[in-house]
Amino acid sequence: LLENDSVLEDSFFRQSRIHTIFSEFPEAMKMALKSLEYNKLNNNLSKVQRDMSYIGYINDRMYEFKASIDWNRKSLVIAKQLKDTMAMAYCFGRIGIAYDELAEKDDFNPKLFDSALYYNNKAAKYAELTGNLGYARTTYSNIGNSFSKLKNYKKAEEYTLKSLAIPGFEESKGVTLVNLGKIYLETGRYNEAKKILDSAMQNTIKYGTRKYQLEAFYRLHELDVKKN
Repeated sequence: LLENDSVLEDSFFRQSRIHTIFSEFPEAMKMALKSLEYNKLNNNLSKVQRDMSYIGYINDRMYEFKASIDWNRKSLVIAKQLKDTMAMAYCFGRIGIAYDELAEKDDFNPKLFDSALYYNNKAAKYAELTGNLGYARTTYSNIGNSFSKLKNYKKAEEYTLKSLAIPGFEESKGVTLVNLGKIYLETGRYNEAKKILDSAMQNTIKYGTRKYQLEAFYRLHELDVKKN
């Protein structure tokens, strides 16, 4: 590799992201590791940090949650050195998501959920400091989902509504609306559940988010069963 080749500088990372979009995770990991090697060679600390965090993200998508935490912890050290607030937010959020998944796998382990909530709250705080409301919105939704898994529906509703209250990002709100509908369903508020799940269905149809459209349909079916 030519150390000053600007064409190559981000090509590995771009290829990794494309493979990730298509769920081709082994290929995505291969390209991300090449990107990391290249940026280490060129002493580009900012992109080394980015690559480490993204490798953690790919591990999460491959259900390697402990590896995801390890990579994002390493990335977080560099993000703090760089004083990059948004990079720190991404690391905190990715660690939080991994802990949430580990908690669910470990029979809904409350201590692991505490870790998930701790890191996701830090992610939301740091995202807001940078003005990145999109990531704050996503993180509040994740926090609400963790509380829902813990059956703390009061807190789940609080954070889910907080996520939905952030203006814009309508194309991303389908899953959050489904989560809110589930909360209302689990707490016996069937009329509110119907209204929110209908809204979720309309949103997912409009923006083509088929995965969450199917989930909204399932929750509507679940609502019919509970009411009858």
